[in-house]
Amino acid sequence: MATKDYIAKLADQRTIIIDASAIIGNETYHVVERFALHSPKLEITAPSTVKRNSVFNVTVNFRNPLKQTLTNCSVIVEGKGFTRKVYNIPDVTASAMSKTTLMLTTSRIVSETFVLKLYTQALKESVGVAHVKVRGKLVRRFRKYTRKSKKGRRPAAYASNRSTPNVTADILVRIILFKLITQNFKLRWKYYKRYTWS
Repeated sequence: MATKDYIAKLADQRTIIIDASAIIGNETYHVVERFALHSPKLEITAPSTVKRNSVFNVTVNFRNPLKQTLTNCSVIVEGKGFTRKVYNIPDVTASAMSKTTLMLTTSRIVSETFVLKLYTQALKESVGVAHVKVRGKLVRRFRKYTRKSKKGRRPAAYASNRSTPNVTADILVRIILFKLITQNFKLRWKYYKRYTWS
């Protein structure tokens, strides 16, 4: 049977399911067999040690195990310190070797694990892993607090209010109210002393 006759009918995980039943006399026999096709083995080459936030190359090689061309091929790369990316690769002819170089980077420290998934229209998914040690350290920057840095720094709301003309009118209103309240208190205190102590 040619590959093209069954490759499109594969079940999940590239599986062929054979379901056979037979009746012999008064007895019925039922047999189910499952066969999984081998997925292309990914040969991943990555540097053992990289510098944090630097760009480095990772090569992904695999051989097409079928006697037909693999189409719609792509490699998906994921990592904790790496934003998920999809790399499209050219079609791979029958029994040919595919070689792809990817440019990666990571913001992780100590170590990073890249998960590479090969997707093809015929063979679905193949998974490979690359472990990389990362040099560098996470730097946290703090601004030094001094009296000079404090001077001249006012809240934005306060600074904006000081620049508006309504502030002057508001201050005048408060001064007038304060004087009125003070005069009223003095008058009350004067009458209180006159009628209480006389």
